[in-house]
Amino acid sequence: MSGPGESFHTNHRRPILQLIADTCGVHDLLTAACDEHRYRLYGVQGDHPSCVGNLRQVMRAHVPDRIYVPQPVNLFMNVTVFPDGRVETGVNPSKPGDFVVFKAWIDCICRNLRLPAGIQSRRRLVSQRLHVAIYEAAELEPRFDASTINQGPQEEGKS
Repeated sequence: MSGPGESFHTNHRRPILQLIADTCGVHDLLTAACDEHRYRLYGVQGDHPSCVGNLRQVMRAHVPDRIYVPQPVNLFMNVTVFPDGRVETGVNPSKPGDFVVFKAWIDCICRNLRLPAGIQSRRRLVSQRLHVAIYEAAELEPRFDASTINQGPQEEGKS
């Protein structure tokens, strides 16, 4: 992602989401979603939870007939391609309080997934808590700073 203003489009070039704010600036668009094929390459026999499988399972309630799994936008993931062709996942420079804000141009389903158990330990990755919020456009404009966007989940009945 190049930064705020960048848009994500359908395969018919219709805008879906636009990146409005990004305090980290390091994200990955190269790494494909983990699936049964990747786990087979790792030597896993039989069924194993995967990003693709988890997304298909959740989406059946919304799209029961055909579930196309697009490749992910891996937020806060640091992947480097070196001149010799090596691709490595490194430590991300994100820090507590970093955030991204997307504007939805059309109705869409956004799903937040974290790596299933197994991949994290192989890559020595540590999952962190992630707060996800959906705001109406009128609510978003005054909330463009970390002090208001990153308040974390509110308990029911409290603000």
